[in-house]
Amino acid sequence: MSMNLSKDQKNGLRLLREFVGQVSTRVFILRGPAGSGKTTILSELIADSENKFILCATTGRAAKVMSYCVRSEATTVHKRLFNVSVQDGLPRFKNKDEWVEGVYIIDEASMLQNEQDESLLEAQSMIGIIIQRIKDSEGSKVIFVGDPYQLEPVGEKESVALSIEALTRHYEVSAMSAELEIVHRHNACSGILNLATSIRHRHKGWTLNDFEPTEDVKKISRTILLQRLRQEVECNTFHRVKYIVATNRTANEMNYLIRSQIQGFPTDLSVNDRLLVVQNNTFYTGKGTAMIANGEDCRVVELLGVVESIGGGIVDGKAYEPYLFQDGVIEVKTLDGQFKQKRVKLLLNPMFSSTSNLNPFEERRFYSFFARRNPKGAIYNPYYRALRVKYGYVLTGHKAQGGEWEVVFVDVADWEVSPFGYRWLYTAVTRPRTKLYLVMD
Repeated sequence: MSMNLSKDQKNGLRLLREFVGQVSTRVFILRGPAGSGKTTILSELIADSENKFILCATTGRAAKVMSYCVRSEATTVHKRLFNVSVQDGLPRFKNKDEWVEGVYIIDEASMLQNEQDESLLEAQSMIGIIIQRIKDSEGSKVIFVGDPYQLEPVGEKESVALSIEALTRHYEVSAMSAELEIVHRHNACSGILNLATSIRHRHKGWTLNDFEPTEDVKKISRTILLQRLRQEVECNTFHRVKYIVATNRTANEMNYLIRSQIQGFPTDLSVNDRLLVVQNNTFYTGKGTAMIANGEDCRVVELLGVVESIGGGIVDGKAYEPYLFQDGVIEVKTLDGQFKQKRVKLLLNPMFSSTSNLNPFEERRFYSFFARRNPKGAIYNPYYRALRVKYGYVLTGHKAQGGEWEVVFVDVADWEVSPFGYRWLYTAVTRPRTKLYLVMD
């Protein structure tokens, strides 16, 4: 064994080896909080096993991180399982006919949907498709990997992929499991670790007021938020600092406030603005650059020309907002941690939306509009394939999931009445590497 593993990591690795070496059980669940070493033991498993492993993740950002950590290519679950088709004017995912036998490792599995996925051509759940493919392929298995305390899929009440009981109840499968409990990312005296542990093992009646500030966890009021943000940005720059809030609407409002009050930017997009990618994009991949993934940060290096306004006006008596595009050069981070510049076309409409991306109606109209303008279809139109972005200074807990930054501010004023409750709070407070600010009121 090439790494120094803790007791629970050794036990997890032993169970994983047992799982891939036998034939009766086809599903394994590897659970553990952020920083517990799940990727570490998976790297060991892959390195010393002759099995074929297929690496996937639920998001593009998680797939890129997994590729870098495991030193093997990972793709999104959607790319591995589906081809793109079109139905009712919208791109839909259709099951691929081909299936590669092997051990599928799916990271960030807490986000896997168990409800029917509207983006699929047939009414199926993502977990259901995976389980059925595993059942139908004698030489295949799946390892679901994730943090059971993080946010469940949007609109669902549990993370089915990380629960033996739930998988058995829904899909009548047996599974093995291992749970890593010790967090190695922070030292034992870390306030961030102690707060996360308190949330995970909370006692009845526990509130944030019971948590005493520490050297790395501070409680601040909203009145000094911008002052502290400015101080941290001056020390770390914005790509190492994030502010996490509950809703897209609040994120939009705070993004504009921070741009104005801290960055000194005008209303319009500016050079050096920080952007958040809101949809995976493979159009701008090239040598040394994987796809630009949903949830990734990037920086505006140069703006080319003026904003293009396309498609607005009155149609059948109804007014439609135009689509707004801006050509420019952005800086993105590669898998090896370097920064690379890419010329792109940006779609700006998500910046003004109270949702994370275009809503279903807007998506359908967007696709149809550009499909009519290219004989091969919308996916060949450079405007349709534009990089979709929001401002990236502030993001929601769901967008933050799977990310990590040096310093994180978390708006906790309304977390107790949030429909996501403790899971939202836990997900948010486990994002920082070194310092956490709790914005209390």
